Amino acid sequence: MPEFNLLLDTIAYNVVTRLLCEKWDMDMGHKLMIEIGLIDLYPDMRTYFAMIKGFCNASRLEEACELFQAMKGQGFSPNVMAYSVLLEGICKHRSTRKALELLGEMDKTGRNCSPNVITYTFVIKSFCEKGQTIKALRILNRMEACQVTGRGVSNSDCYSSLVLALIKINRLDEAEKLLRKMLVSGAKPSAIACSTMIREICREGQVLDSFLLIQ
Repeated sequence: MPEFNLLLDTIAYNVVTRLLCEKWDMDMGHKLMIEIGLIDLYPDMRTYFAMIKGFCNASRLEEACELFQAMKGQGFSPNVMAYSVLLEGICKHRSTRKALELLGEMDKTGRNCSPNVITYTFVIKSFCEKGQTIKALRILNRMEACQVTGRGVSNSDCYSSLVLALIKINRLDEAEKLLRKMLVSGAKPSAIACSTMIREICREGQVLDSFLLIQ
């Protein structure tokens, strides 16, 4: 803010950058990143995180990916949150192939970058919404094999999300099989997954099956 003769630090710039990103004014946000460098300040992890998330929300995935690589080039090590933000954007707006590549990169990086249940959940939902249920189930199996847990989201939550996603795209047989697999393994489906499954079974005229499922 040289026009006001004020000396600002990176923290102040980050506040403004975050607000601009929330308003999807990514061009001005990018200008601020350049301005930081002109006054001998440097973007930090928060700056990059806000900008990457903003680009993803604005459907500007190429710029988000480029900035992600630039961040690593500056010596920053992305954590699971940074990876997850980019991965969620890719799942929403691009191919599932790219999502799998990034998921694999997270696995290879390890440490604080390994995918968590939240990461797996929105990847699985994305595959289901695109009708790629086989791949979604493979990712679920991969999550189980890696014994992924934590961050307030259980494997049951992930299973339930997949059940709901399968119902949404009218793959009721697969949804029912998955729900029964949960029950056999001792996992507890969410109330909404159970009620939605029972409602759909009843609509198909399979009242007895719905009764047995309740039992």
